[in-house]
Amino acid sequence: MKRNYKKEEFFAQLDPAKNQGLLFDYTPNLLYFIKNTESEFITANPALIQKLGLQMKSDITGTNDYDYFPHYIVERFLADDQLVFETGKNLKNRMELITHIDYSVDWHLTHKIPILSYEGKIIGLQGITLFIEPANIKALPYPQIYEAIDFIRNNYMEKINIPDLGKMSGLSTSSFERQFKSHFQMTPLKYIRRMRINKACDLLESTSKPVSEIALEVGFCDQSYFTSEFRKSMKISPSKFRKKKI
Repeated sequence: MKRNYKKEEFFAQLDPAKNQGLLFDYTPNLLYFIKNTESEFITANPALIQKLGLQMKSDITGTNDYDYFPHYIVERFLADDQLVFETGKNLKNRMELITHIDYSVDWHLTHKIPILSYEGKIIGLQGITLFIEPANIKALPYPQIYEAIDFIRNNYMEKINIPDLGKMSGLSTSSFERQFKSHFQMTPLKYIRRMRINKACDLLESTSKPVSEIALEVGFCDQSYFTSEFRKSMKISPSKFRKKKI
């Protein structure tokens, strides 16, 4: 027989500071975080702490995404944060291309929901991000695009034609570009550039190769164009990026 017990009575007994997100400490493949309305991190689970190269949970408090990710990625993160803060609605199933501290990139699925005060005011958000294993990525709702994504990941250093990617996906060029942008919040060309810039960052930091050689190796036609695109993405020139990392 169901007891006459209100869930409000149960939750009224909880101490948020002692119970918030503790279960996520035991989910190594899932990243959990809390932010305030300034998009500053309040706390995160150990999986995210490790992913960001930090040592303790307290290390993340008061920092923001700019401390860990390139500007072009952070702009998307913050736009999503603001959408949650301004509308009070949950953000679900956001596919994100996340750059790690070693400049490798992977697709992640993110959900964000607002955190409310006792008065009902939005005071922050909490989110979870799930890494999508390459073997499972085709099980997502738009599998026809992932063959093209795999092709880009493996051939970003070569000349890639968007119409060819469309054919690979069984779509017209316009339909492919439209669906790609709709699902991933970026154009195919922007994804290709991101792959090239990330690899360039890795080579600038881990090798002494000339900038001109790196430009060609990652798929840019010349150093001038590479430097221009690198500066747009990273807000710094390749040579200054290398000096900063030494």
